[in-house]
Amino acid sequence: MKLVFTGISVMWLGVVMALSLMSISYNEVSLFSNSDKAVHFIMHGILTIFVLSRMQLEEHVSQQVVILVSVSLVIVLGGVLEIAQGLFTVSRQASFWDFTANGLGAVVAAMVHKKWLWNAIGRNFMVSIAK
Repeated sequence: MKLVFTGISVMWLGVVMALSLMSISYNEVSLFSNSDKAVHFIMHGILTIFVLSRMQLEEHVSQQVVILVSVSLVIVLGGVLEIAQGLFTVSRQASFWDFTANGLGAVVAAMVHKKWLWNAIGRNFMVSIAK
């Protein structure tokens, strides 16, 4: 299962990176004002859940460390992608509010994961690892 969660995490990371660095104008596809913030929140939240699910399968690592490392990793990635948007794209720019939405998505996803997914993943997948 580690390989599966690793693969899913890496694929989703590729999706987030591609969408973050594409030259696209949100004015063309926007449903409402600042809808891109909702997209940032959701995309980084999903990435956080995938990373947490993978990291949770590591043995001898506490829940607090898994959550702290996973959320920190996604927040740093969000910051790096915002800087990359400002440096390497023509039609995109770095935004503090996009970075904030990235971080909030990561934190909220970690809370959701801890409350509703941690025990389910541990119960269902740790058993298969132990066998």
